[in-house]
Amino acid sequence: MQEWGELYPLQYNSYATLNYKQVDFGAEDGLGLYEDKTERPHGHFATLAMEVGPLARDSEGNLLFTDDARFGVDSLEYNSETGQWYVDDSNWVEVINDAGYTKGCYACRSSKFDVAYEQEGAEVYGEPVDQEFADLLNGQLWDCAICHEETPGDEPDATLTMFTQLSGDAFDQFDPEERACGQCHNTFNHRKFITDQETMDSFDPYKYGTDIDSLLQAELEDGIYDVDEDTGIKIGCFDEPELEMTQGSPMNELGVTCIDCHMPKVTDPETGETYTDHNASGSPLAREESLEYCLTCHKSQGIETTDDMVEMVRSKQREAREALGSAQARMDEAYELIKAAVQDGSVDENTLNQVRDDYTRVDAYLHITNGDSNGRVVHNNDKLNDYLARANNLLDGIMEKLA
Repeated sequence: MQEWGELYPLQYNSYATLNYKQVDFGAEDGLGLYEDKTERPHGHFATLAMEVGPLARDSEGNLLFTDDARFGVDSLEYNSETGQWYVDDSNWVEVINDAGYTKGCYACRSSKFDVAYEQEGAEVYGEPVDQEFADLLNGQLWDCAICHEETPGDEPDATLTMFTQLSGDAFDQFDPEERACGQCHNTFNHRKFITDQETMDSFDPYKYGTDIDSLLQAELEDGIYDVDEDTGIKIGCFDEPELEMTQGSPMNELGVTCIDCHMPKVTDPETGETYTDHNASGSPLAREESLEYCLTCHKSQGIETTDDMVEMVRSKQREAREALGSAQARMDEAYELIKAAVQDGSVDENTLNQVRDDYTRVDAYLHITNGDSNGRVVHNNDKLNDYLARANNLLDGIMEKLA
């Protein structure tokens, strides 16, 4: 990554610099992030720094560490001479294991995981992190090879084993620029269930499709879920469903990919060179270049300026947060009703199983549409509203059965 950074300095420096991913998250965003508005990186790079740390190296390529004993984003320091953030990660192995991480947690974080997979087989997914694995990673998280197999000059595509194997026959239905981001931003929670190559080969998340009902059916059949101890409710996982949520959206139908909005073409003011900005997890609302790209279509809707574009998106986000918040409150109420019914035995088993199944679907509908990025309303507003309506209909039924 360091060598590629020297070959492509504009791209590299747009990924990890002082101004990396600075988005003004105000109260209206409802995110509660960095309320003091101090300039700290977030998104991919902050997670990288917390987990493996420092990108700063000396003239011989050795990693540099701070003297700060703290661990995490707050211990990040910025070297203005090198244009790099760096952090003390001397106790990283201990911290990461205490947090419950395994080597498999890096299956969508680093191309170096694939090296361990080739050496140890699929069993590596469940192994605890050790110093040898940390040395293999060597700070290479969200490295260039995740999206560019040979050199960053190549067109981006998915390279990581977990996605390329688990996506199966559906792999070819996605645009390469979707696959590059979608290999991490997807609903796969399979890594903690992979014990060997046989179990890995048995999983097929997209065997029924990429809509939520199909994804949930596949997860339930493959055993990719947790069971709530108090109610017996099965809970799936749809934490990063950007790839699936965008399918069938207006942008998807027009051929607009993640990269088009999140990695716009920008011009370096000093050299005049145009390059792809790699501030990939930053909000397009914070980038004039991204907003100008949005306007190439949205001007036909009467949205004339980038400020108008931001307000349109913010308005939809506010509406979505309010509707999702209301549904979440009703979901919490339904959970308590089911829990009470389990404890007091007041409901027959057939009814109880039905409301459990309905609640599993409600959780899936709200899980896949909600997120701290609030991006789902942008990625596919029609799908978000449809899933929300289905969740509320199911909640009506649960309330009626348990009233």
